[in-house]
Amino acid sequence: MEQLFGKRVYLRLKETASLKDWKDSTIRLLNAILLASESSIGVADDGWRNEITDAVKLGVKLISSADHISDLFSSLAATLTRIAFVQIGCMPNHRSQQRTVPLTREWWTLSHFRSVQYVQSEAQKAALVQVREKREAARLKRQENETQSN
Repeated sequence: MEQLFGKRVYLRLKETASLKDWKDSTIRLLNAILLASESSIGVADDGWRNEITDAVKLGVKLISSADHISDLFSSLAATLTRIAFVQIGCMPNHRSQQRTVPLTREWWTLSHFRSVQYVQSEAQKAALVQVREKREAARLKRQENETQSN
């Protein structure tokens, strides 16, 4: 939450959070995921977009109605699981299986309805290299400062 929304949000949740604070923050998280999907994913069919929107709306409803923190986190985990699988291709439905579904390709290839493709423009590649170089320079600077402190 700190990486997404900043230190203030993180400290509030860490130090003095009520159930309402957790509800507000996790609903904000789901809304951020929806906004990021809408604004970042340029090519997608309407069915996929509806599935993401429906998953977020259901998650918000479940989190809003949670009476205990364990209910909230259970609802959040279920919602994030659904979103992750919809992002990959589809939410698998193995409910009718009597045995535990094995972790094999035949059960977990989710490209039956749509395929995901990640592409990178030259500008995006350059931006990524630049960020990695800045992070590495900062890491080396911290190491140097630690060495000088000791």
